[in-house]
Amino acid sequence: MHGLGDSAEGFLDVFNDQAVNPVTSDTKVVLLTAPARPVTINAGMIMPCWYDMKVLSSDKSSKLPIEQRISVDEIKDSYELISGVVEKEKKNLKGKLFLGGFSQGAVMALYVGLEHKDVNGIFGFSGYFTSLAKTTNLGKIPIHLFHGEEDDMISLDFASHTYKRLLKEGKANFYVEKMLGHSLNLKQLTLFKKLYLESIK
Repeated sequence: MHGLGDSAEGFLDVFNDQAVNPVTSDTKVVLLTAPARPVTINAGMIMPCWYDMKVLSSDKSSKLPIEQRISVDEIKDSYELISGVVEKEKKNLKGKLFLGGFSQGAVMALYVGLEHKDVNGIFGFSGYFTSLAKTTNLGKIPIHLFHGEEDDMISLDFASHTYKRLLKEGKANFYVEKMLGHSLNLKQLTLFKKLYLESIK
């Protein structure tokens, strides 16, 4: 799942390019596009997003808890949308089902994946954890979290703080990439592939 203002097409090249594609050739990849909504931190511009951001996630000047910096109604709507896709895909699935995402997409992957019984693992890039979700799967499924040390949109300190419970109680691993901002790089995708291959065994 993509981040704020992006779409499914934003990650199409990653899975079409066999030089960087992190999954096996027989893996079905479902790329979703979020609904178009006004985004408060972007002056109300309408763009694809899983939920409105009222305050930038890592804004240190704000004393609001994470759940008050976003639209709770919209993140719950997106939860239902993604859960519907999970239910649909699970019906004809022969192997395991994983969720993954970047930025807001990583937030949604954790939200749905930690609560949905049919999910077998989660991959999250440049995201954070919100306690809105139940944590039914915490400690039961592998969680792989990636973050850039120089991320100026969702700071490493902020993400690390929200991941404390996952790292303490769950089968969660946190991989920090030096000199990387709010983006992905080839090193992360290579590690993603290694971890994915281990997860499907």
